Amino acid sequence: MMLRTMICLTVAILAMVSHTGCVHANPTSAKTMVWRASNDYGDKPGNGLELSLQSNAVSGTFFLLEPSKPHDFKSGPAFPLKILERRGFELVCEVRYNENFLDKFVLKLPQNFPRREFTAILQDVKPGTTPMEFNFKRVK
Repeated sequence: MMLRTMICLTVAILAMVSHTGCVHANPTSAKTMVWRASNDYGDKPGNGLELSLQSNAVSGTFFLLEPSKPHDFKSGPAFPLKILERRGFELVCEVRYNENFLDKFVLKLPQNFPRREFTAILQDVKPGTTPMEFNFKRVK
């Protein structure tokens, strides 16, 4: 089931890439496109997100960043971002920090995704949580 979801997501993103004309991806190319975004929360750990598109595979990584280095992706631990489902421009994602702690959220991409720079909204699936805005920039 997960493989089918990843394949559907990859096909949809590649279709969007060729349709928008904003970022050109050759599905047969091994070139990886990578976007990063991070937020600074003062004395609390920052959050970082990395999205990657390579050939026909989409993946991601979630970072917990040191408060004193909120935009340094090497300053804290990284966790695989599992994409559970795609609903249009929304990705339902899951991050497992350890065997007992799991976070599930929706990453809302803009309709003009992918671009060199774009803003996405992260909304936790728990009711009553505040959405977080992430400003992604292509780094590769």
